[in-house]
Order: sequence, then C-alpha cells, then structure tokens
Amino acid sequence: AEMLENADSGVLDPSVINDPDYMEAVEERSLSLTTKQKDLLKGYLLNYRQFLHGYGKSCVGSVGLSTGFSLELVDTIIAHASELTSLDEVKAKLPLFDDDHASVIFEILRSIKNT
Repeated sequence: AEMLENADSGVLDPSVINDPDYMEAVEERSLSLTTKQKDLLKGYLLNYRQFLHGYGKSCVGSVGLSTGFSLELVDTIIAHASELTSLDEVKAKLPLFDDDHASVIFEILRSIKNT
C-alpha cells in the first residue's frame, strides 16, 4: 500500500482498505496491547480507583463496594482491552453502573493504545 503524495499527512491510499492483509495487520496492532501498555493501563486504572475512594481510612465497606470499581473490574478491563474499542463497547461489556466510569475507562484505553 502506498501513501498519498503528501507522506506527512498520515492519510493512506484508500485502496489499502481493500487489502485484507494490510487491514488485518492494522487491526491486530491497534487491538492488542504490549506488556508495557498493560502495565500502564493497570497503573492508570488503580490510580483512578484510588481517586474515587479518596485518601484516608473513611470508607464504608470496601473501595470496590463503595465505588463499584473493584480490583476484579481492573483485571477484567485489562483482559478484555482489545475488545473495548468504543464507549458503547465499554458500557456493554463491563459491569458498570456509572457512565462516568465508562467514559474514564474509555479515555484511559484510548490514551494507552496511542502510546
């Protein structure tokens, strides 16, 4: 696949859309996370979880119980990161009861996938 005349534009020749090998390679690269990206993702998610709880020891029940953002949810997000390609996917595939959580999770995923 060739780039358009302006290579700096980042715009691909539309004919590559019909090249299944090229599109499969792009999809695999954009969906799968490296170990470093998974570590970053976990760190960001744990920081967000801590932010939800706040600081100090005043938490009724567990952080997961009081915020709905459990350690199991963090593990689930990491395990299924490649499937979470849109805000709608995040909302549909994760057990969330807060749309703000879904938005933050999606933004974190987007930033990680672009590193």
